[in-house]
Amino acid sequence: MPGRITVVRYDPEWPRLYEEEKQLILAAIGEYVRSIEHFGSTSVPG
Repeated sequence: MPGRITVVRYDPEWPRLYEEEKQLILAAIGEYVRSIEHFGSTSVPG
């Protein structure tokens, strides 16, 4: 899979964007999942 990877500085908006996406996912399939977690480098400030 060709492509380019771009590394960027932490963005303080990421937690808010995650919460928005989480709510959309839960609205669509919430009855089928136990939880949705934010993990990885975008979840760690700094």
